[in-house]
Amino acid sequence: MLKLAEDFLIEFVKTTSNKVDIGPITADMIDRRRQMVKDADANQYAHQMMHTGWSDVVSSMGVVDAAVLYSFLHELANDWEVPISVPMCFKWNIHSDPSKMYATCSGMLPLVTEDNHSTAELLRLAWDGVGRYWDTEDVLLLPPPHQPLPEDMLEKMQHDGDQFVIQTIDAWFTGHGEQFDI
Repeated sequence: MLKLAEDFLIEFVKTTSNKVDIGPITADMIDRRRQMVKDADANQYAHQMMHTGWSDVVSSMGVVDAAVLYSFLHELANDWEVPISVPMCFKWNIHSDPSKMYATCSGMLPLVTEDNHSTAELLRLAWDGVGRYWDTEDVLLLPPPHQPLPEDMLEKMQHDGDQFVIQTIDAWFTGHGEQFDI
């Protein structure tokens, strides 16, 4: 399965550019955040002779953060017509300067750790690709996850042949559980 995932990503990246325009939703987020940073910086400048109350606000602000990255990846996945887990397997550098509203890909993120555990990138890609790129049986052959499910969650899981069923307290009272097709 690991080889399937790596080959899929290598072939996929051959069909895309390493320089990608930022989508309109993410560009709007970046523009709004840039304006907020500018506004906070102006407040700090206006009050710098009276107090330092704005310095922690300005120093904690940034234009590109995890929310902007997720928005970018979401738009990219929609444009590419793939699950969001596909672009999440790559390292992206988002340029937020108004004259450079694009992102560059600087390579693929590791799919396994040095001690041979599946990374979050591999797990997202593998499970999102079931039925589309490979079978569930392939995913079950992956190395163990770097961060396993909590034990109490595993105790609630049951498999009825072709579905995982998670039994919760409300499911116990009603006799129904949340079902996930695999």
